[in-house]
Amino acid sequence: MRKVGLILAGIILLIVSQTGLVFAVPTGVIEINPSPPLQVIDPDNVSIDQIVRFVISALVVVGVVAALIFLIYGGIKWVVSGGDKTAVETARGHIVAAIIGLLIIVFSFVIINLIFQIIGLGSAFDLKVPTLGVTPVPTE
Repeated sequence: MRKVGLILAGIILLIVSQTGLVFAVPTGVIEINPSPPLQVIDPDNVSIDQIVRFVISALVVVGVVAALIFLIYGGIKWVVSGGDKTAVETARGHIVAAIIGLLIIVFSFVIINLIFQIIGLGSAFDLKVPTLGVTPVPTE
């Protein structure tokens, strides 16, 4: 019962301490800028830069989402284990694997960006692949 009281007291303290932020809104006009519309990529003018940037970004996003799902799965297995030592160890293994996976994803993205910076290609989000400089011949 004491734990429940401490948790409730902590939640109430957290809520009360954050109400000052609500009342700290400055007076005057608050402008809300909507996000810009999504850019539609013309399939005829797609460059290798855009393809590589998209693939790297997609792999990072998919990897992070998969690791977070695995982390949540491990947490649920831990809660459901009911104190069984083998189930707790299995759940702990899932959680540790998910955290290691997240670290590998983050460090690989940092390493890719570092290599691109050293080579002079920019970052993985702003990749500029060098071309041969061939100008297209206009067709008329």
